[in-house]
Amino acid sequence: MTANQAVETAKQYLVELFPETADQIVRLEEIESPERAGAWGVTLSITDPKPSTDQNLASILGLNRKQIKLVELDHDSGALIAVKNKAA
Repeated sequence: MTANQAVETAKQYLVELFPETADQIVRLEEIESPERAGAWGVTLSITDPKPSTDQNLASILGLNRKQIKLVELDHDSGALIAVKNKAA
């Protein structure tokens, strides 16, 4: 599995597990190779695509909040090992 395949596979797993992410912006934050960690570690950020006119109100209501997910994949098969929340 290549790095590009790991990122695409991680995004697919996120949409399957969290269908609400299909309408949100999912971006690559970082990727860790299997040589270093024993598995692909793909960190993705998820944000709402709708801009807020009042950032203070948005933060109080929890809107436009960035979520960070770490997706761990088997380095050979691409099978899902874990999905973890990370602090944004």
